[in-house]
Amino acid sequence: FRVELAGGGVLQVQGDLFDHEFAITWENGTPMAQVSKRFFTVRDSYGLSVEPQQDVVLALAIAICIDGIERN
Repeated sequence: FRVELAGGGVLQVQGDLFDHEFAITWENGTPMAQVSKRFFTVRDSYGLSVEPQQDVVLALAIAICIDGIERN
């Protein structure tokens, strides 16, 4: 997926979206966050690891949107 921000900037979401293992990176390749369901046994639990100096709320919003898209 490609995420275009209203204030400028573009993020890429790459990985295995259906297995809930993906990375969020800026268009220039700078990492923003990792999303993983690998270590959680509870059905709707995820791990979100956000890089220092990155927007935690934005990373969480992207992860929630991807989950919603995958469910539909």
